[in-house]
Amino acid sequence: LATMTVEDCVALASLPESFGRLGALRVLSLKGSTAIRCLPESFGSLPSLDSLTLDACRLLQTLPDSIGSLGKLHLFSARNCSALTRLPLTFCDLEIANSSQDRHGWVLCRPVHNNPFKGCDNLAFPPYCVAQRGLTAVSRFLRQSQSGLWRLKRTRLMLLGDGGAGKTTLALALKLRHRAAFRHDIAASLRRDLEGWASANMLR
Repeated sequence: LATMTVEDCVALASLPESFGRLGALRVLSLKGSTAIRCLPESFGSLPSLDSLTLDACRLLQTLPDSIGSLGKLHLFSARNCSALTRLPLTFCDLEIANSSQDRHGWVLCRPVHNNPFKGCDNLAFPPYCVAQRGLTAVSRFLRQSQSGLWRLKRTRLMLLGDGGAGKTTLALALKLRHRAAFRHDIAASLRRDLEGWASANMLR
């Protein structure tokens, strides 16, 4: 068996552990099988699997750790898996190109905008904002997680203080830190305000 299409089987809740014995399976589509919650660990024992489609498996919560063993997997899609919250770290071991060859040897590539995780908006690991950037960003995030590195390029900052203390002005200054002219104007405004403060203002 080289190709298996099990699409829109809304009553299919799981696959048996013996599924991993399908050593010749190259193409598998479970698209629209909305009752599947997980895939068996034996999934990683499919040495020939080249294409995996999990689109609209809306109850699928995670992928098995063994998925990293699918060394021949080149086409992958899990769009609109709205219950998917986590990808295993082993996912970064895959070399998914989302391209394949037809019988004449021509390379068939999916469009760049066809993000395999589009619609998986409950993803927490990696965050959906990372998954939106595609497979390369997902793999990079997972590799950095394995090594213990976390690059925080954006975070939240809360400014606390009394009314008139300059919170809004400071927030504007931080937002405009790359615009020299506006930064100069704000700095001048802050300077004037600070020069006008009396010690009593500090005790309010």
